[in-house]
Amino acid sequence: MRRYGLILAAVLAVLGILGYAVFGKSDRNIATNHFENLPSAAERASETVSSTDSEHDPATVLSPRAAQPRSLRQTYDSSTDLFALDQDLRARADQGDDDAAMVLIDLENECRAFVLNGGTSAPGYDRFGIPDGWAKLHPDARNYVAALRVQEQSRCGRFAKTDFESHTVKLARLNKAAKNQNAEAKATLLADESMHWDTIPADHLASTVEDIVESGNARAIFGLSSVMYNPNRDQLFDVPAGSKLASEAYVLAACKLGMDCGPMSQLLANVCFNAGGCGYASYDAQLRELMLSPADMTTARQMADQIVEKTHHRP
Repeated sequence: MRRYGLILAAVLAVLGILGYAVFGKSDRNIATNHFENLPSAAERASETVSSTDSEHDPATVLSPRAAQPRSLRQTYDSSTDLFALDQDLRARADQGDDDAAMVLIDLENECRAFVLNGGTSAPGYDRFGIPDGWAKLHPDARNYVAALRVQEQSRCGRFAKTDFESHTVKLARLNKAAKNQNAEAKATLLADESMHWDTIPADHLASTVEDIVESGNARAIFGLSSVMYNPNRDQLFDVPAGSKLASEAYVLAACKLGMDCGPMSQLLANVCFNAGGCGYASYDAQLRELMLSPADMTTARQMADQIVEKTHHRP
């Protein structure tokens, strides 16, 4: 139970909800002897690691659609210098681009955490930014964590504590995007309301969840993972709800719909630091080996398939 709580905390950390007010096995292929095989951010730009396919192979790679321009989300995922991208996203968001505003919020959540944790030069950390003593507890994952730290130093190293937008500005961007029916913003605000789940009007709650799922937006569907475990009022929905397995199903569905769930993703990085599950090839592999029984894993995958079926953008 405690480990599940840690993994859920890792998911919430990716969503930027925690601290919001303050701002051996075949799939474990990112281990000490495989450090040189870790993909760079640029390499991840050309591929998305899917957590499941028809055979539920966690190593499946989905090629990007031909002739499609790179999205802002793909640019963010693959960037090695988020400071420059931050300036561009602010300009776009100020001009009314809600997608840019949502990527900007995620970018600043990521780099704010890095900066507030002292980057890679804080006392009590080695030259890779790994906490003293942590490597002794997880020696097989040390090189993986080192690679994550080097990646974060590249992505967020130019930020200072004063470079981030205020909570007030962030909330204003979220509210504006939600009013414009942006699915990611609606999911983020719904998660923020989850502590008052029982007081949300039933029609509003049901229609909001339906809109988010039918949007096919992977990041928005991922956002539902933090709220759909709530057992209360699950009868309102025609999608999985009301259990821990339902919560995991939304993460798996988001991975199937294109969210980066590979070894160097923010999702697996947070699972590594919060739950100690480091070095997995995909979220599916981590979940299967660290958290769920085979029967529960099958159920979670089936739920994920149901969620994907409800979207307008089926893979």
